[in-house]
Amino acid sequence: MGDFGLYWHWETQAGATGGRLVTRKRGRMAPDPFSGAGRPEGLCGPSVELREWAVMQIRDVTIVGAGPAGLAAAIAAKRLGLDYSIVEKGVLVNSIFRFPVNMVFFTTPELLEIGGLPLVSPYDKPTRVEALRYYRRVVDTFGLQIEFEEQVFAIEREEGPDHQDLFGVETRSSKGVRRIRHSRNVVLAIGYFDHPNFIGVPGEDLPHVFSLLQ
Repeated sequence: MGDFGLYWHWETQAGATGGRLVTRKRGRMAPDPFSGAGRPEGLCGPSVELREWAVMQIRDVTIVGAGPAGLAAAIAAKRLGLDYSIVEKGVLVNSIFRFPVNMVFFTTPELLEIGGLPLVSPYDKPTRVEALRYYRRVVDTFGLQIEFEEQVFAIEREEGPDHQDLFGVETRSSKGVRRIRHSRNVVLAIGYFDHPNFIGVPGEDLPHVFSLLQ
């Protein structure tokens, strides 16, 4: 399981110019955040207002993307006993979900397999529907932890407990809720179907011109 550390958050206010300057910082605090001893030393002056107490969970790895690559990374992390989580901006294997309904893959079933779980198909080339069912079975078989509709829009390196390097992964849910997840490592498994290479010719942005397979 991930490490838990009690952290303080504060903000400073600049009143000399009549404006408001906010600076947020983090650091370790005493075991009891609700006692006087829990306040960070030297942060009780008039220019500092304690804003938030939080318990921060530190995972071994955060995986961005719940496509085949992200699922494979999660399976490997789980087999190694690592504490991990997957964040996905859409649904499971989002790009495959957006493929044309009757699409058939160009590859054979065994090349789509991950985690040693067989993809059984009566056809030489698997269909989109078979792939969606297969990757759902992968998630259920391995019990993978996935948080859907959470889009990552910032990743920053931070200093954690005992001066260890951490990554703060900031996400925004489909409901507009922002959250920061902390982990020692980050895996970007964001694929390429959602990132078309535009060529800069007139008309490529017209509504009847498609840049994604859908």
